[in-house]
This record gives sequence, C-alpha cells and structure tokens, in this order.
Amino acid sequence: MGDSMLGDHVDILTGHPFKSAEFVDDGVSPRLLRGDNVVQRSLRWDGAKRYPVSLLESLDEYRLQAGDVVVAMDRPWIEAGLKVSAIREADEDAYLVQRVARLRATTGLDQGFLKWLLYSPNFTAHVLAVQTGSTVPHISQQQISEFRFLRPAIEEQRRIAKALGSFDDLIDTNRDLIASMEAIVTAEFDRLGFDASPGGSSVRLADLVDVNPRLPKPVGDAAYVDMAALPTRGSRIERVARRTAVGGARFQNGDALLARLTPCLENGKAALVDVLEEDEVGIGSTEFIVLRGGDAVGPEWPYLLTRSGRFREYAIRHMNGSSGRQRCSAESIAKYEVKEPSAAALARFRPLAAEMFAAISSLSDEIADLKQARDELLPLLLSGRVRVRDFEGMVA
Repeated sequence: MGDSMLGDHVDILTGHPFKSAEFVDDGVSPRLLRGDNVVQRSLRWDGAKRYPVSLLESLDEYRLQAGDVVVAMDRPWIEAGLKVSAIREADEDAYLVQRVARLRATTGLDQGFLKWLLYSPNFTAHVLAVQTGSTVPHISQQQISEFRFLRPAIEEQRRIAKALGSFDDLIDTNRDLIASMEAIVTAEFDRLGFDASPGGSSVRLADLVDVNPRLPKPVGDAAYVDMAALPTRGSRIERVARRTAVGGARFQNGDALLARLTPCLENGKAALVDVLEEDEVGIGSTEFIVLRGGDAVGPEWPYLLTRSGRFREYAIRHMNGSSGRQRCSAESIAKYEVKEPSAAALARFRPLAAEMFAAISSLSDEIADLKQARDELLPLLLSGRVRVRDFEGMVA
C-alpha cells in the first residue's frame, strides 16, 4: 500500500459553460449537472436545467456515465457534508456544467474504489484545508488532483469497494421496502377519499388538525431540523443536529412538517417526525408549518395529506410575497377544506397507517445503523488498519 497523488491515477474534467439563455423546460431534454445538483453522496434533480439535444452534438466529452464521480467546486462543503457523488445508471443522461469536476480512474485505480476514496474523511479534510474564498469557498482542479492517499493493490481496492457497497445494497433494499409501504398506505388514503373535493359535507383542516400547535421552548440544546434535512420523498427526516433553542417551529414525534417557502413547497419537502426522544420538543426552520392530527384522524393522516396533489396545488396557489421568496401561511393551510372523513373510513385507515409507519420507522433506524457502521469502517479499510479478509465474514 503506497502513497499516491490522486492526479496521477484519474482523469479530471471540469464542465462546459452552457448558456442559460438556451436552457429548456420540456421535461425530456438531457439534464445539466450543476453544483446545486450535487449533494452528499447523491444527486438531486429537482428543478434540473435541461439543454436541447440539437446543441449537444459536439459536447460528447461532457456526457456523464454510470460510475463517474462528481465534485462540486463552488461551496464544496456545507454543514451536511462534502458535495461529492457517484453517477448511477438513472443519472446517465446528463451533461457536466462548469465548476463541477468529473473524475474517472485510470492506471492503478479502480473506479469503485475511487468513489469511496472521495467519500472518505481524509478527502473532506483535504478539501477543507485547501479551499479558498470567503464569500463562496471553492476548489480547483489542481487542488483536487493534489490529494494524497494510500493506494492498495488493485485487487484489494476492488474488494474494499465491494465490502463497502454491501452496506449500500442493504440500505437500498430497506429504501425499496419503505417506498412500497408508503405507497400502500398512500393508496388507501386516496381510496378512502380523504382529500377528495368536499362536495356537500366539508370541514376546514383546522377542525381535524392542530396547525402550529403551541409547545414550550426547549431549555438549552435542542434537536434541530433544518430545511435541507426535510425530504422531498418519503416521511423520514434525513438529519438532526443540536443547537441552542431560539426561534423557529416547535414539534414532537407524530407531528407532520410542511415546507411553506418556494421552491421547497413546490419540490415536496415534508416529513413525519419520528426521530426525537419521547416527549422531546424539537425546533426547526421558521419556514416549517407544523400539523398535528387530532384524536379522530391520528398522526399519520396529516403527513399523507401533505403528499396529496390536491392539497399541494392549494398550498402553492395560496403562496404570497415577492418573487423568489413566496410562502404559504399557516392561516391559509388552516382554511383548507376537505370532505369530512367518516368514522368508518378512519377506523379502516388508522390501524393500517400505524402499522406501516411503525415498520417504516424501524427500517429507517436500520438504515441509520448501516450508514454509521459503513462510515466507521470506511477510513479503517482505506488506511489498512482493517483488512477486507477480516471483515468479509461479518458481511456474509
């Protein structure tokens, strides 16, 4: 295992300066991968810019392929972590934009190993040490290439990548199960007509749900959820920090959170809180609306309502404010009208919802444990302090 410089073993390409005047919003043209699309070990395509195929004929070198690793070069690190990710097959029809670097392994380096190398704490530490600029920190292609690392034999690299990838396989399996469970309970919510047009018998949402319920201010450090931690799909909050309690939304387990600010509302940011201790009060962004189900509808009902198309259209239509900073008020949400749910429909729905979301919570906890174990193992394998052969039995 010898000391190597990254630039000696990768091809690094920075993106093309695509003209914003030529962007299209047709939903079918190839996507452009900008720094905003790169997050921590994943890509987000919400609001992705697209480019006409007719203008891409001479730009094939910027087309991304599965396995490529991309690094955001402007503001490469945020509180959630380093903005680096690998391209999946589902991301392939995309082109690299300037200020994003694409890395492909060359001599003596395995592409799968490269991904984990750039996910490592050592690469994050390197970026934080060399980035320049105070207003918008940035890194250069040269600075990326100067990262030094211990390079195992190529076969050992492949075994390390496979071992770490086994964690991601389990995580993906759990995510697929979670998506299936939420789809089942969402289908039942829709089948029972809980967000159908009211017709003759309607009630305001405030008659069923407590909007921004009053809670005491936590003392000292409190669990804190920022806007970035709210998912656009699925119910689970992705990350919880701790900070001194000041202003902002207050919530407890069982509450639903809804982003009220553009573009977060349009992008579908919402969650069902299940990451706090019993009776703990969490705090969050001032741009959250908190929904707590009453005794009749229960805790899962308000969250599923936030995922309903009719409700979302209403919330978006009732946004106010200056361009780019529009938001929907809690008062507008409270006035939303729904068909009054029957006791019989709720009696069928609530046991199913409780069972499904309890299973979702359990699977989500397992995902968190798998991520922690993987991330603790990563630097040990890369440094040689743990050998793959000592670990493979546990993976099996």
